[in-house]
Amino acid sequence: MKRLLSLLVVLVMLVSALPCNAEKVQQNVPSDWATDYIAKAESIGLLKNVSGLVYKENITREKFCELIYDFIMITQRGITTPEYKNQFIDTDNEKVVVLNAAEIIYGKSSTEFAPNDLLTREEAATIIVRMINKVMPMPVTEMYFEYDDSNDISEWASSSIQVMSNLGFMNGVGENKFAPKDNYTTEQSITTLIRMYEANTYEYVTPLGTITSKTDYNSHINFAIEANARIDIIKDYENFDETRYIIPGPFKAFTDQMWSMYISFDSFAEIFGGEWKLNNNVFEFTYDTTKEVVMEKYTPNETTGEWTNKTGTTPVIHFSGITTILVNGEEREIKGSTGGRVHNGTLMMYNNELYIPVQMVAELLDCDISVTDILWN
Repeated sequence: MKRLLSLLVVLVMLVSALPCNAEKVQQNVPSDWATDYIAKAESIGLLKNVSGLVYKENITREKFCELIYDFIMITQRGITTPEYKNQFIDTDNEKVVVLNAAEIIYGKSSTEFAPNDLLTREEAATIIVRMINKVMPMPVTEMYFEYDDSNDISEWASSSIQVMSNLGFMNGVGENKFAPKDNYTTEQSITTLIRMYEANTYEYVTPLGTITSKTDYNSHINFAIEANARIDIIKDYENFDETRYIIPGPFKAFTDQMWSMYISFDSFAEIFGGEWKLNNNVFEFTYDTTKEVVMEKYTPNETTGEWTNKTGTTPVIHFSGITTILVNGEEREIKGSTGGRVHNGTLMMYNNELYIPVQMVAELLDCDISVTDILWN
């Protein structure tokens, strides 16, 4: 009898919990107008590292900051801040601390952030405009939005609301009202960020497929030409002469005056016997690591020629937003080299040909430096 009563109690508890759980599940189904925005947010990884989001619920200050931080990481690949330490006593969230150091967000006081307080619409507009000014400045039109509830807008938020309205990232709530003191929901927050993402997206058709980029990377290089080249490899920079080799080629290179800093994807693949692909906006290179790359002892380049483009500039596309490639499934930073110094590099496209810094040859061969010598025709 006692066992039967215990089972009945458990069943009653389970049944009583069902409506609450069902309501919670339904609550996390986005509104129809937000569905596409949330799908896009998922596809770019914006929601991957922010837990506990419920789309139709009002968002907290902490969760909004987590979305803002991740948005910056996805679109800008980082944020510059001075040296800082956490000044808040009510949160140790690193994302909040970094945004505070960057002066994108502030606390409710000098020591309290109030992470669980709900965010208002005017607060959201102000934070996003600070972020725009900090990491991704955008042109704003001169149109003035006269909302019927403009008198309800705090003076400190007025200009930010005008900016967000002009850019089209935040709209009113209907009946020509902005509702500045209303709370901002999670799905509204995501929608605003995705509108920003889509407003600054560019597409480039490459030989491997279409690249979606967050910046217009068209630029010009002075005194640049395409040329045939060989690769000069220094295995150990401290033993320069003893460990200097060449990979004869010839390889297709893009050169800037005396040195060529890029070789074509095709030449890169030829060296390693590998293959390039483009998957989900990421360039992937696969090759057989057991294949030996034959290098010869360095000999001076005896060929001579005349520089053919001493004036003017050459238009190229730098994919500077792409900082890594996948090599046999491992993420590798793109590196370049100039004057014996290794630095972060970028991919480039010229005349519908993709190029990679020649330093990446050295990186895959575990060597220190590589450059290219022009082989004049």
